[in-house]
Amino acid sequence: MIEITTSLLISFGTCASAILYLLLTFTAIISIFSPCLSRLAAHGKTRTSIMMLNPLNGESTSPSSIFSKWKVFLLEHPCLQINKEHFTTFYSIGLIWSGIIILLTSNVVPQTAVIFLLYLHLSRRYLECRFVHVWNGTMHLSGYILGLIHYILLPFVFVSNSHIRQNEFSTTRVAMGIALNVVAQYYQFVHHCILASYRKKSKKEKQMAIYSIPSGRWFQYISCPHYLAEILIYLSFAILLHPVIMAEKTDDMQMDGNMINHDDVTNHICCKVRPWRHMILVCWVFVNLAISARTSHAWYQKTFPSYPKHKKALLPWMW
Repeated sequence: MIEITTSLLISFGTCASAILYLLLTFTAIISIFSPCLSRLAAHGKTRTSIMMLNPLNGESTSPSSIFSKWKVFLLEHPCLQINKEHFTTFYSIGLIWSGIIILLTSNVVPQTAVIFLLYLHLSRRYLECRFVHVWNGTMHLSGYILGLIHYILLPFVFVSNSHIRQNEFSTTRVAMGIALNVVAQYYQFVHHCILASYRKKSKKEKQMAIYSIPSGRWFQYISCPHYLAEILIYLSFAILLHPVIMAEKTDDMQMDGNMINHDDVTNHICCKVRPWRHMILVCWVFVNLAISARTSHAWYQKTFPSYPKHKKALLPWMW
């Protein structure tokens, strides 16, 4: 009975994570062309800048439409704005929820190394939020809910029903994945410390603007090296999980082929997307952070006329 319940939990969770991460990716792409979605997604300095430079208050006084008043309320009402300090909640919930899911499915957790690295990442980010970051600005409630959804779905990418044995893992793949993960986590921590040091200095000197142009390490080449490091962390997870999740593909194809008919659209879709959830997760993280990097890069260029021309947003010498 317990094994059946665990199997159902994994099947539902892995399928839901694949589909929802895919939907989130498409929504993020659509937000590029939607001012409202872009406004909801912005946080911190970029959100403050948008609300100051492009206020919607004038629309609320327009007698033309009740929709305008609701739009202003939903996008800018103070009760829907959350301090960025609540980022800490993402990682505390991520740690607790991932622990519960991995504990319930401990007999099918594919690889000890990748679970350890996931916990290292979540623990480090929680501690950074508590003791390193200097918070400023807000995020919209919808962005906060989106973050919670991400960390609730995340552990389901790491569990599997496949029965691949530990000795079937490629030593080269495992070594490459672990090395990339450790290096990326180290450099994300370093760049978070650099950002925090600039903001602490500004507050200590009681300057009006608490932002300045960060420099050092990868900041010499791009505006958001901490985002690049985050993408590399998730890429390393995908490298380590790939052989395990690909082992599911055979089972899913067999399940799909044994169906009497394909009228059960839900099962059919699950069989198609579930084996690619680790790559869909990487795509979601890349698209989401690439959009944030582009917004931050544009903010730096607009705020600081002397901002270095050679700097790119996310990828050195490229973009």
